[in-house]
Amino acid sequence: MTTRTFLVSSLSICILLAACGRKNNKKQAPKPDNQQQEQALFVTTDTTVTEEGFMAPSYENEKVRDNKSMDESAMISSIVALPFSNDTSKKFIKTAKVKFKVKNMLNATYGVEDITRHYGGYITYTSLQTEIRATEYAEISEDSMLKRTHYTVVNNITLRVPAEKLDSTLRSFTPFIDFLDYRTITAEDISLRLITNHLVQLRIKNQRVRIDKKSTARNSSLDDITNSEEVLLNRQEQADASLIENMQMMDQVKYSTIELSIYQDEKIKMETIYNPKSLNAYNSGFSYKLKRSFNKGLHGVESFILFMVQFWVLFVIAIVVFATVKIVIRIRR
Repeated sequence: MTTRTFLVSSLSICILLAACGRKNNKKQAPKPDNQQQEQALFVTTDTTVTEEGFMAPSYENEKVRDNKSMDESAMISSIVALPFSNDTSKKFIKTAKVKFKVKNMLNATYGVEDITRHYGGYITYTSLQTEIRATEYAEISEDSMLKRTHYTVVNNITLRVPAEKLDSTLRSFTPFIDFLDYRTITAEDISLRLITNHLVQLRIKNQRVRIDKKSTARNSSLDDITNSEEVLLNRQEQADASLIENMQMMDQVKYSTIELSIYQDEKIKMETIYNPKSLNAYNSGFSYKLKRSFNKGLHGVESFILFMVQFWVLFVIAIVVFATVKIVIRIRR
């Protein structure tokens, strides 16, 4: 009886432990934080038709598919591009310069533009052009030549995105990178410059109050008032310059600047063109040239005769004069 009770108790404990294990397995795994989730996501390049009517890549977040994509994402990203601590006294101007090779320049260009728009940025400069490396010619027939052009397509793009989206934007370029030449990211601390300009504005404001008091005094002369106005004007220009500089720096703090230089592998274009040297093949023979020269000479004689006939009156007068002179000489003899 005791043995049976022990077996029943052991079996009940095993069933209870198995049920607890199944219940724990049904619980969801904890979600990763935003930073880990962002590092595990990147933009894909499935081609879709946009509203503008051209074929451009679509951008949806999905997990990294292979180790190569993870390596490239780690290469183009940096801790400098990530948002810094919550220390509001620090202000940073972040810039990035990236150069890489792409397989398809058209898709990469449209992709960069769509990524910029997706993260709330805008493009300030883009220059897409073809650089001709070399041109070769080869004769393939008497009247045709083969023209072979070596060229490379390059595009220089300057874009601005919100500073907190700098890292995400750089990671989104990963699918287009075939070879990374360089990636440079800088973060310039401008906190002291902002404080300096703010103090300049305060000093100018206090000085303006003092000058106003002196200029409005009863014993102030016209020259004193004029000098005070000139000083106030100069100080106000300095204050405006400091204010504008602070506004420019705060705009650069809010929006980071990315300079992209992308290019393709050198390609070759082959085309058949007209061979200008082929005119020599159509030169006539000696007999034809001799006949043509004789005809030219004959035409020259005809032209000369026709030219002389135009002066027949002179010839008649000359004959009459000659005959008259000859008759007069005979009479005298």
